[in-house]
Formats: sequence, structure tokens, C-alpha cells
Amino acid sequence: MKLDSINRRKVKVCPCGKSNSDGKFVPFKNQTKYGFCHSCGDLIKPDSKVIDFHFKKKPEIPKEFFSQKYYSKLLYDYNNENNDFVYFLNYWLGVYNADEVVKKYHLGTGENNAVIFPQIDYLGNIYGLKYMLYNKLTGRRIKRKYGLTVWSDNSIKHRHKPCLFGLHQLKSSNKIIAICESEKTACIMSVFMPQYIWMACGGSDALNTEKLKHFNGRKVHLFPDHGKYLEWSEKMERFESKYKYTDFKISRECEIWFDEGKLQDKGDIADYYLSNYKWSHNERKFNTINY
Repeated sequence: MKLDSINRRKVKVCPCGKSNSDGKFVPFKNQTKYGFCHSCGDLIKPDSKVIDFHFKKKPEIPKEFFSQKYYSKLLYDYNNENNDFVYFLNYWLGVYNADEVVKKYHLGTGENNAVIFPQIDYLGNIYGLKYMLYNKLTGRRIKRKYGLTVWSDNSIKHRHKPCLFGLHQLKSSNKIIAICESEKTACIMSVFMPQYIWMACGGSDALNTEKLKHFNGRKVHLFPDHGKYLEWSEKMERFESKYKYTDFKISRECEIWFDEGKLQDKGDIADYYLSNYKWSHNERKFNTINY
């Protein structure tokens, strides 16, 4: 009998009684009750009950973090206007609000005027540095060779799992957690909707149960981009199964705004707010709109 790893997610509950939402139970081909559970390490065969069958685990690669000393040299410096994303924030949100965003998310500056979005975990460890290029006036992403994430001072990618951008704010606030796709959106929406702690998963496919492990007992609102509502709704069902003490909700605003012609295809909540808020360039003053 051979294990069928391709269809592992078709089995909802492992025979040991645990949820298989994370796909840790791998059934044998054409079977749903028999297979191997990576969670408890049991091999269940048709001719037996539970066999203690532990695979030899590969040694874990030690986690490697950036030192505070190393990253302090990359933090954004107001004496050097060499960061196009921060220029964009200043232009659209005002100097005061842009400064709050820079400090809140510890934004850095890389080569070619790129912004650095640091991945800082729950304990304050700097996991990785994500370099991104943006148009300084429109805020549109410039892809080129950027969009890369560096995982150590030596640019060697280690296999520790990334965390949510903005996770470091969790300990200092009891606000509702808002999760969107891009780091840019999290930065912008932290100004428009400060009643939330805004975090980003770094891509629509990058939101998973592992990244939500610190949220038990908290309220979490998901804000998918247009076209991703159904996909994230399915994800939310798995999250609710895994974290029963977390209160999840999901926003349909982007779908509604698109149907009303107020948002472009694949647009996000920040795109809507940037195109609809009231702004006075002369007074350098930010005025929110009704939500």
C-alpha cells in the first residue's frame, strides 16, 4: 500500500481524532481511514489498529535572525530622500501620517530607492527583509528584479517559516487584528482605519494557519483583494476549525465596490480609500472619509 500525498486534504479528520485541516494525515491510495499521521506519528493499517511508526525527522535548521545593529543601518533616514515608497506616503498621506507609518512598521531603505518591509515576529526577532520598488507618485509596484526577501545577513535563505508583516505590534495593543494581502496596503490602512492593528501576509496564497498561531482569543478581520473573497472564505473555515477561540470575520467590501464601479479588478481596500478620501495639500492635513 502506498501513501497518497496528493489527496491528503480530502480527508477532513485523522483517525486519531485530530482535524486534518493542515494536511498532516496522509491516506493510503483509495483509502480514507488508513494512512500515516504526521501530527501524532501513527501509522494506521487495515489489518491493525494503531501502530507506533515514527519517521526519523531531519534535524531542523537553526533559525537565523537579523541583528538589531545590522538593521539599524538600513532604517529610513529623513536626511536622505532615497526611498520612493516613503515619498509616496508623504505625498498622499502627509508628512505626519507617513512618519507614523515609518516608525510603526520600522521601514528601511535598500538600493535603487527600494523600501524594506521587515518581518518582525511576536518576540521582536527580525526574520527577513523584503525589498520592494514602487513608483513614487502612483504607489504602483515596479517588479523588475525586486520583490525578493533576504533571510540572513549573508543573504542565505533559511527554511524557518515567515510571519505576518506587522506582527510585532501584537503585544502592545488589544485592538482588532486586520489582515490584508500586501505590506503597502497594511501601511496605508493603518492611517485610514487606526482602530485596527494592520498586518499583511505578503500574498493571497501566503495566508495560512501557521501565521495565525498567536491570535487565540483575539478578534481577526480579513480584508481580501477583489477576486479573492471566496478563496479567503474557504481559508477562514479552516482557521475557525483550528483556532476555536479566535473570532474571525471577513470583508466583502472590495467585491461590492467593484460591482459599483468604484474599484478596479484585483484592487484592494487601500486603492479604494486613496481614490475617495478628502485631502488638502496646502494644509498638509489628513481628513478621513465616512466608511
